[in-house]
Amino acid sequence: MIEVKNYPKNKNHIIALFDFYKKINEICLSLNIKPICWGSLIYFGYSKDLSYEVHDIDLIIPLEDILKLKKYIEENKLFEIEFIEGWNSLQIYNNDLLIEFDPIEKYIENLQTDEFNFYGIKIKGISLQLLIEKYKFASEVSEDKPKEHKRKLEILQRISK
Repeated sequence: MIEVKNYPKNKNHIIALFDFYKKINEICLSLNIKPICWGSLIYFGYSKDLSYEVHDIDLIIPLEDILKLKKYIEENKLFEIEFIEGWNSLQIYNNDLLIEFDPIEKYIENLQTDEFNFYGIKIKGISLQLLIEKYKFASEVSEDKPKEHKRKLEILQRISK
């Protein structure tokens, strides 16, 4: 298990984000949905880069679970949501907090995971190798943040050696 005890640069935001995550995770558990984290939070978990800011939590689940979660939140009017049709992604908002669900089928073929403990909260995340592959691809095709993705990739590659 990878322990994460220190906070990124935006500590207050991450504390609020984790409070929001706990609510979303409770809903997921009640619907028998088992999210896997990827993206910036897992980058922070591996890198421990205290100068980094985590703005949201990115999770992957099967598309059918995204649709089930979307329906539940809509029916119960729990949070503001946006479903992005072309990507089949579900964004769940609570004021300035964002948790995004992406379809695992679209992004991951051979899932490998690690267990993380963020501030006493256990989270399953994609493996370091899969995260490296994700940022390698993003650094090559990203139109909005290629330099940021390349920087993350270089840091992750150093960690993996």
